[in-house]
Amino acid sequence: LPKGTAKRTAPQIAEAIDALGGQLTTGAEWDASTATVTTMASKIEPALEVLSDTVRNPAFSDEEIERYRQQAIDELTVNFSQPGPLATVVASRLLYGSAPYGHSLAGTPASLARIKRDDIVFAIVCLRGIDVSILPVVTRIRPLVYVCRLLCSCPQQNRHQQQADY
Repeated sequence: LPKGTAKRTAPQIAEAIDALGGQLTTGAEWDASTATVTTMASKIEPALEVLSDTVRNPAFSDEEIERYRQQAIDELTVNFSQPGPLATVVASRLLYGSAPYGHSLAGTPASLARIKRDDIVFAIVCLRGIDVSILPVVTRIRPLVYVCRLLCSCPQQNRHQQQADY
């Protein structure tokens, strides 16, 4: 996701977060995807704005997709040449068969080569949803107003908000 948005390039995202002294990370697993921003409390609003733009408006430019694809294929090629990672893939297949956990989350070089931009956009549109998201916020301030304004554009999406005081 931090590879560019409708209004920011990947370097601009990195520069914006670096200027705030923060860090933005994203990840995906079989059961969840994550987007995290870490920064000082005094910089939370601009950091959340960058996070919101990254999550809500990913550009998925063809050149960024191709760059990431090549990096992922190179990583898989190296991993599949090593016994540990290869054994993990084989063990998962033996344990889970053709169920989702039986497949490599990272795919294979051949499967990555088949993925098109439309496939990525379709998956993002169909699988993400702020209304089915869990949004833990760990901070010393009360940022819920910022989070709601930046991430929740639909009033119905705000119906499950809870804030715990610790």
